[in-house]
Amino acid sequence: MQVSTGNASNTLLAELVDPATGEAASTATNGLLVTNPSGTTQLAPETGAQLHVLRPAAGRWTLVVDFYGTVSGTAVAQPFTVTINDTPVTASAAGLPDSASTTLAAGTPVTVPVQVTNGGSTPEAYFVDPRLSTQVATALAAQTTSTLTLPNLSGTVPTYLVPSHSTALQTTVSSSKPLFFDYTWTFGDPDLISTVGTTASGAYSAPEVAPGDWTVTPFLVGPTGKNAAPPVSATVSMTATAAAFDPAVSSPTGDLWLGSVNAAASFTPYVVNPGQTVTIPVTITPGGTPGSTVTGTLYVDDSSFIPGAVTFNDLAGNFPEGSDVAAFPYEYTVK
Repeated sequence: MQVSTGNASNTLLAELVDPATGEAASTATNGLLVTNPSGTTQLAPETGAQLHVLRPAAGRWTLVVDFYGTVSGTAVAQPFTVTINDTPVTASAAGLPDSASTTLAAGTPVTVPVQVTNGGSTPEAYFVDPRLSTQVATALAAQTTSTLTLPNLSGTVPTYLVPSHSTALQTTVSSSKPLFFDYTWTFGDPDLISTVGTTASGAYSAPEVAPGDWTVTPFLVGPTGKNAAPPVSATVSMTATAAAFDPAVSSPTGDLWLGSVNAAASFTPYVVNPGQTVTIPVTITPGGTPGSTVTGTLYVDDSSFIPGAVTFNDLAGNFPEGSDVAAFPYEYTVK
C-alpha cells in the first residue's frame, strides 16, 4: 500500500490495522532517516510512505493517516491518494539452502545474494532479518532505562523495542511500595494495565504483537494524604516470546529488530530509490552439532523512523518501525 501526498512538507504517519487483532500490522512515516555531514541524524521529508503485509488476514482492514506537525497556513485541506495492490514485492535469494539434504560445513561461510526491487514511488530502507523456526522467550534490552525513581518526576519513560513475529509480552515492575503501570505501544493500541503490588505484572498475547517501541509507565498506589509520597526505586523488565534470531546469519545492513535484545546493535539499511534494485550479501556461517538440521525464514524488511511528536505521550527522539516485504524459508544440515 502506498500513501502519497503532493507536498512532502506535510508530515504524516500511516498505520494499517489488522482486523483480526486490532493492532497495526505495518506502520510508516513519510520521512527517511539520514545522517548529516556533522554526524547527526534527521528525517528527510518524502512525498509518501509505503506499508507492507505479507499474509493479510481476511476482513476489513483500516488505514489510519495522521497529519502531524507543521502544516500550511494557507490550505484548508490536504489531498492524498492511497494505492493498494496484492502484487508481491520483487525479491529473490538465489542459492539460499532450502532442504535438509543440503549440507553446509560448520564454520565455513556461505554468501547468498538477496535482491529486492523498490516498486513504490518513494525510497525504501531495506534490511534482512533472519529468524529460526523456534519461538523463544527473550529478555528485552531497555532502550532508555530499566530503573527509575517513583514518583517519576524526571520524565524518562522506560522503553523496550518489541521485535516483529512476537506473540506474547511479559512485563514486571518491582518496588518497595505498591504500584501499578501502563504498558503501551507508542503509537496507540494496545494500551494495557498491570496488576497492583510491590511486584506488579502484565501479560499480553496476540497472533502477532504490534512491533516497535513499547513504553512502561509506573505509578505508586495512592492516595498519599496531605504529604507527597517519599521517593522509592523501581526496576522494570520486559520479556517477549518471538521467533528466535539466527546468530549464524549476518549482513552489512544489520537487523533493526536485533536492537530489541542489544540496544547497541549496528543498523545500516540499504536505501533504494523507486524502480531500483539492490543486492544485499547475506552470509551464513553454520554452527552447532554436525548432523543437526537448521530451519528458519530470511525476512527482507523495510524500516521507518517515526518522530516522538506522534507518540501518544509526546516522547523525544525517533522511534523505529519495520515491515516484512519478502520471506524466504531456509533449511540445511550441518556437516
